[in-house]
Amino acid sequence: WLEMHPEFQSNPLYIAGDSYSGMIIPAVTYKVVQGLSLSLSLSIFLFACMCIYK
Repeated sequence: WLEMHPEFQSNPLYIAGDSYSGMIIPAVTYKVVQGLSLSLSLSIFLFACMCIYK
């Protein structure tokens, strides 16, 4: 997508999620980082795990 829209390549990339995305976000982030070109950089990898105890 960024190759077709290079005007967005200078924008920061944020990958975040909650709940079950804690299973998916690390894998997606890993794949994104593997495929990054030199003109792109991952600005932040945000992962939060919330636990609620009764």
